Amino acid sequence: MTATATDPAAPTTDPIESITTSDLAHRVHLGTAGPVTALGEDPVIERWRAQFPSWRGKH
Repeated sequence: MTATATDPAAPTTDPIESITTSDLAHRVHLGTAGPVTALGEDPVIERWRAQFPSWRGKH
């Protein structure tokens, strides 16, 4: 969703996915979630850090 001339208050970013604790545990088990320190350099992580500077690399 992007802001338009007729609706300048519209969000300019997509919503962030929210998952349950059990879903997180399942994803960690599958290797698709976990601490950022376990991930290599990735443009997604760099973009996330740029958009959310207070993010400290937690799940």
